[in-house]
Amino acid sequence: MTLRDFYKTSSLSGHGRFLLIAVLVLMLAGPWLIPEFKVDVGSTQWYTQKGKHFKYNDVGPISRFLQSVKKEDSYLVLGTSESIELNGGNYYRYLDYDPEQPDLFSYLAGAGRTCGKHIPMLLNHREIVDSLKVIYFINPVYWSKGLSKPNKEYWNRYNNYAMLQRVKMTEEERIRYYQEIEASYNKINWAQKIQYSAEYWLREWRKPFFQDLNWQLDPEAYLNDHRIVVKGRGHSRYPNFGKVELEKLDSARNVDKSYQVKTKPKPIDVSTDYRYRELTSFIHLCQDLNVEVTYILGPYNERYFEAKAPEILPGFETCSDSIRQILQHERVDFIDATDISPVIGAFTDKQHHSSYGAYLIYQKIKQHLHEKNRL
Repeated sequence: MTLRDFYKTSSLSGHGRFLLIAVLVLMLAGPWLIPEFKVDVGSTQWYTQKGKHFKYNDVGPISRFLQSVKKEDSYLVLGTSESIELNGGNYYRYLDYDPEQPDLFSYLAGAGRTCGKHIPMLLNHREIVDSLKVIYFINPVYWSKGLSKPNKEYWNRYNNYAMLQRVKMTEEERIRYYQEIEASYNKINWAQKIQYSAEYWLREWRKPFFQDLNWQLDPEAYLNDHRIVVKGRGHSRYPNFGKVELEKLDSARNVDKSYQVKTKPKPIDVSTDYRYRELTSFIHLCQDLNVEVTYILGPYNERYFEAKAPEILPGFETCSDSIRQILQHERVDFIDATDISPVIGAFTDKQHHSSYGAYLIYQKIKQHLHEKNRL
């Protein structure tokens, strides 16, 4: 065929029909024709995993991440915004970089990523989480007004409505673990349910192309997308390790000088027990699935509350006592870090610890694990 013949209208029409049919066949048959991407994680431990994989239950990426943690018999740290990475170092980084601490630490954290957000993941991956070692950081501020009830924004950030409905469990398990999750997605209206379901199923259809095929073609890109936990570098990379940065500290409020929020901190919300029920469901699920959790009962910025709203302090003390009672009643392994609450330099704002606060938490975890390993 000459170039002139190719550009005839009839020829272009024929080629167009062929290409259209070929694309349609690929679109429809692709999910069955494209092989699942598999990769050996080797002896390395991945530092973290993208939240979108948990939101849509991308089985391969999640299982490979969890395998990398379990393979080394190491720890997965779960927490909210206090447990994200800090420029000066957070507690799990200090543990990783400590040459005297033999364990490795990966993490999953973010604002609003409370324990209930992980319940679907644990149920979806029952076999692989068996004997998984976890550290879960409990921040009492999530019992305060504005954070004490199911939040649609946070739930949609970490979990998808259709994915939540597809989790397989018995009726007994639903009652025991899942009522707090149902309370979250019952808050969304029918239009949002349709939107989130369409989002989920569209992604399910695209997944073989944008995950399996993409990674088959470039497996190095997949591996390079994961940071590796490196052990025992020492703490010299953190020049202020174990120090209070006095030049940045507003000692009257016990926060960073740059923190200029004028609104009063919110009191503990006594109108709901949602967070207590969420924590209890998570504890029961981890016990039943043989997930080995060490809980950290975190501090709250006592000096900031004293300066800005002293009337709310008794509520935080009572709340911490109630959380402690749950941990003791359930006989779980936990670290009480509430004595850090009044320490000068331990916070950057009303609810997030500083790198010095992280240093104090790191010391507690290190001592606790050392004593635990001696038994």
